[in-house]
Amino acid sequence: MTLRIVLIRPPGGNLFRWKSPPLGIASLASYLRLNLPTAIDIKILDFLPKSENCEQVVTQVMKEKPDIVGISFLTAQALSSYELAERFRKNGVLVVAGGIHPTVCPEEVAKKHFDFVVCGEGEEAFLELVTNFVDRASYTQALASRKNVGEILSSPLIPSEKIPAPAWDLVDPSIGYNESVGLSESSAFP
Repeated sequence: MTLRIVLIRPPGGNLFRWKSPPLGIASLASYLRLNLPTAIDIKILDFLPKSENCEQVVTQVMKEKPDIVGISFLTAQALSSYELAERFRKNGVLVVAGGIHPTVCPEEVAKKHFDFVVCGEGEEAFLELVTNFVDRASYTQALASRKNVGEILSSPLIPSEKIPAPAWDLVDPSIGYNESVGLSESSAFP
């Protein structure tokens, strides 16, 4: 059975006029492809430069029938990310938070409907989480016993030569991204 992972950046409203490509989640997707021993189907859905509401985001993501949804977000997107996480969990999906806001405020984020919070560079922590998820029986039991509090994960920095090029083939080119990438998008799970 193929594991389905959807990595998203939630809508940013009018706060984000600069359309920077999703470098963090594209890098994470590439790292997972390279290092996972099992069959996976990874999708990137970037809602940051779009104007969808939470209901529209949930509908689009759930069409992919995900096992895991990773939400990478900034502080300005925290409230909508919490709402999205709650809705995905109600649909039986494992939800993981990553990015700048979860890294700075992991305890807050862990209490807001996320199963896991990945802090800092997330490649290794997310890879371990996904690898362990393959054993669904133990994860189902662990999640049932934890109630609504998420577990906080982190991993050491990975030498840049071990990180493959971002999975740009998973990014929708019709969005019309600006060509340059900002520093806030340079880490693996922001």
